[in-house]
Amino acid sequence: MRPDQPQPTANSPSIGQMCRILSAIQLPIDQQQRDRLIKRLDDNMLSFTELSNSILQVPVAALTICRAAGEAVRRRDGDVLNLEQACNLLGTQRIAQLLRALPVQPLAEQPYGFRQMLSISEHALTQARGLFGQRMARLWQELALACLLFMSPSWVLVYQRPELFREW
Repeated sequence: MRPDQPQPTANSPSIGQMCRILSAIQLPIDQQQRDRLIKRLDDNMLSFTELSNSILQVPVAALTICRAAGEAVRRRDGDVLNLEQACNLLGTQRIAQLLRALPVQPLAEQPYGFRQMLSISEHALTQARGLFGQRMARLWQELALACLLFMSPSWVLVYQRPELFREW
């Protein structure tokens, strides 16, 4: 450890505690994004592949749905590998409930660092599409979700503590 780095103390949370703390925080979504996804759910001809592609465009919604699916599967000792599996597991009614439960906050009122971190994650998803979309077609959904959500812990940290973004 560097001398200028804070030393962990007995009161420092463990990795598991930090994970639970970060997972308990509900990130906001823009009203237009939520309305667009809920309207999409009303389409009777919508496949789970199309739905998952729509949800990938809204990182907070993707994180929320993956968290809920992960909780449901964890009780059965399984894994959710991609967003399409998560959508299939939860079903459209549960997804609509999750989306409606998300707090709404206009984009302009969301902390700057939070918006920037979401933008970086969306950029990573776009880059992954360009680099790996064709060559790794079988793994594309897993890769897309991993690229999008890789930085999701930092979304929560920067939303809760915007000053961290300036420090980074």
